[in-house]
Formats: sequence, C-alpha cells, structure tokens
Amino acid sequence: FLGGTDRGPTFVRRQPTVVAGLERVIGIGAFDHGGAALRDDRTVWMWGEDVEGLLATGAVTLSGQSGKTYFTPRRVAGLDGVIQIAGGSRHVLALKSDGTVWGWGANRGYQLGLGDTDRRGVPTTIPSLTGVTRIYAHEYMSAARLADGSWLVWGDAPSGERPTDDGPPVRTPSALARLLGPATEVA
Repeated sequence: FLGGTDRGPTFVRRQPTVVAGLERVIGIGAFDHGGAALRDDRTVWMWGEDVEGLLATGAVTLSGQSGKTYFTPRRVAGLDGVIQIAGGSRHVLALKSDGTVWGWGANRGYQLGLGDTDRRGVPTTIPSLTGVTRIYAHEYMSAARLADGSWLVWGDAPSGERPTDDGPPVRTPSALARLLGPATEVA
C-alpha cells in the first residue's frame, strides 16, 4: 500500500511516491497489508488493510478475513512517546522512551510475547519488558535489546526453549544468551 486518499489507493509507481498525509517522518515500517510511520512528535501513523488488528483501530479480524482498508494514514490512538517501531508480517512493536514495549496485531505464533495467541486490535504493553533500548521484528518473531546489551526473543525465534526451527514457538520474551552459550574471545 502506497497510501492514497479516501477515494482510493495510490498504485505502484516507477518513482518514489509521497504518502499523502505524512510529514516529519523519522521511522518507517512495511507489513504484508500496510505501512507504519513514526513522526518526530513520537506518534505512530498507519495505513493499509486492517487485518488481525494490524492498524490498531480496535477492530480484529480472523486470519484470512479481509479488514477495512485505510488509504490515508491514521494516528494510533493512545500511543505517545514512541522512539522506534518494528513489525513482522502482521504485527507491530513500538518502543517508548520509558523503555517499555507495546505490541498489536496478529499473534498466532506468540509474536506479541504475551503468553497467548489472542490477536490485539489496540497497543498492549508487554509487561515482562522494561529497560529496552532497541526492538526488532520479522515475520512471526520479535526481539528486544536490553540496556546491558543482552537480547530477549519470542515467537518463531531461536532461544533456549527453541534452539532449532522445528521447536515450538517461544511464548514470552526469553534470553537469547542461553542459545549462544558463554562468550568467547576473538583473536
């Protein structure tokens, strides 16, 4: 989705295209069904098809169902102070300046880190995460870097509980260090 107006979408163009309604953007994310932008006022704006809660409008569709399409970016309500956004196929993470992480959207692979597979149509804090300095998301996995440099992962991610791709998803943030073992010095 390249955005557009309330009358319809902007289709693929050969040259870079401005998304109408966005300005002062300092971060961007792309998903299977839409996009997200982080503005310099620390607010998040989203557009596209609202599937499985992806656009944080409060609506939640089931997997495979179509959602309402928004061609003009809409502000994610109730989410301020965001310093980074990241997203996988159909889920979004937002890191706030206070070190907390918020997630919404699809969750069938535990990619929201809340211990269940319920979709979320509004930003929901991941209570086990504090002191986070960076976030990452891809497909059905998520990760957070802590102030001490360590990483926590969840969803379809490698961890002590899931050292290979054939293990079960990681339900809540789990230390990546258990998979890597003790640090070794490189000459």
